[in-house]
Amino acid sequence: MTPQEFDQLIRKTLVYLDFHHDDAAKSLRREWREVLARIQRLQGPSSGSD
Repeated sequence: MTPQEFDQLIRKTLVYLDFHHDDAAKSLRREWREVLARIQRLQGPSSGSD
């Protein structure tokens, strides 16, 4: 799985979780958003050239 595919998988998961309103979904959504933000920081501005 490429980094772009992993990023897309996280985004799809977040969209799925947006349709669930229980506490577990809210917690998972928050955690996955943090993971996504970390990945984006690690990739930095050169992510398009990899």
